[in-house]
Amino acid sequence: MEKNDTQKQRYHGRKRSLSNTNSQKKVNDASSQVNGSKNRPRRRNNSSNQKKRSHNDSQAENRGLRWRTNFHCPTNAAEESLLPLLLKYGEKERGMMKTQPYFRIKAIRDKCREIHMTPEQAYSMRRTHIMMLNNPNEKFGLLRLGPRGAIRESAELFEEAVAQFLGRQHISYISEEEQKNSHTDGPTPPTPDFLLKEPLLLNGETTIHWIEAKMFYGASNVPQGTPNAVGCVMATVEKYVKHYGQGAIVFSFGCGENLRAKLEEKGVKVLDPSLLNLKQMRDHQKTWCANDKGWILP
Repeated sequence: MEKNDTQKQRYHGRKRSLSNTNSQKKVNDASSQVNGSKNRPRRRNNSSNQKKRSHNDSQAENRGLRWRTNFHCPTNAAEESLLPLLLKYGEKERGMMKTQPYFRIKAIRDKCREIHMTPEQAYSMRRTHIMMLNNPNEKFGLLRLGPRGAIRESAELFEEAVAQFLGRQHISYISEEEQKNSHTDGPTPPTPDFLLKEPLLLNGETTIHWIEAKMFYGASNVPQGTPNAVGCVMATVEKYVKHYGQGAIVFSFGCGENLRAKLEEKGVKVLDPSLLNLKQMRDHQKTWCANDKGWILP
């Protein structure tokens, strides 16, 4: 009998304890409904901030651009050693390479292998030096270096190849044409080929704000300030750096070692053109500067 009474006491004790616990829980729940209204939004804000940070982190990753910059650039000595072959007739040198006899083409190609340059770099450098020795604005037609319209179209196709490369990496930019159209009133600021909509971290190292595309070889032995495309490079990028900050440039056939060093001193990285798909540009060049064998000889 005492045992049964003891069990009943324990049972009623547990029941009262459980009842008290449930009552306290209800009180706490009610209290949280009244006083916890400040806490819940704070928790939601924390969650929102975490999502926002996560989103920003994702955007930071997207703002990165992978594009090789540590590629081979010919030395100034290599460029100089080619000039006697490229400018056989000095100031009287004329015509595209496709009009030259085969022995000249072969001699240039052999020399390029020896000094670690490409024939494309050599042909482009020859064109620049021909224009530097003559006033291209007055005598371009007489230099017989190809139709201006065809040259311009090839340059546009090179820019398109750069645009496609950026598109594959989901990089947003404002084109040169869009920049000009957006400044109808007042002076137009400098217009790089690709003005980036947000800064990009190039190879995890350098922040860039713009990219310029040039369809030629940036020869180091062409003095800056001379009236030709290569001679205008430094003045052009200096305007971009002053207005927008650091940037990058890609030459269709690369550039010389000394020119790359000068560009990097100004805060401009030189990008490797070998990563671009230049098939459309080359196909177009074959329509105006290729020989009967299909060799591109501008």
